[in-house]
Amino acid sequence: MKSAYTQHLIKLADLNHHETFFAGRCAEWLIEGSYFAIAQYLDTKNVVLLVQHGINFRFPLSVGDIITFESKVVAAGHSTLTVYTKVYRSNTPDQIAAYGYSTFSYLDDNHQSRRHNITIEPTNEEERLLQQEANEYVLESLKHANRNRNY
Repeated sequence: MKSAYTQHLIKLADLNHHETFFAGRCAEWLIEGSYFAIAQYLDTKNVVLLVQHGINFRFPLSVGDIITFESKVVAAGHSTLTVYTKVYRSNTPDQIAAYGYSTFSYLDDNHQSRRHNITIEPTNEEERLLQQEANEYVLESLKHANRNRNY
């Protein structure tokens, strides 16, 4: 699985009212990093975000922190790709500050989903676990979507 890396400097404008990294800005940058991972497989003009499965924060980040978003496609459906992104201070990559999964849909020119014919095969135990967790998130999202169709 190929990784895509992006880095950002947390500035005052990126903080929340607790003076820690704002979750909304983190979501923006996480989705952007995920999109870059997709670009290694598909022409992104035909890709849209389908589901942001959430962001799990482990510890706060502060102004002046330089952070890395490491993203990799970990699971593939017929027309979807799911990306795992982890966030860490660039000088301490072994300490994950946040992580999340994003699922993107591949579309045709009429904005309908279409097959991308991509397969993602884990090469180690960590990747196998990431793929399993990504598939669980996708299944949960499908269940949620089907429940809401009744409204």
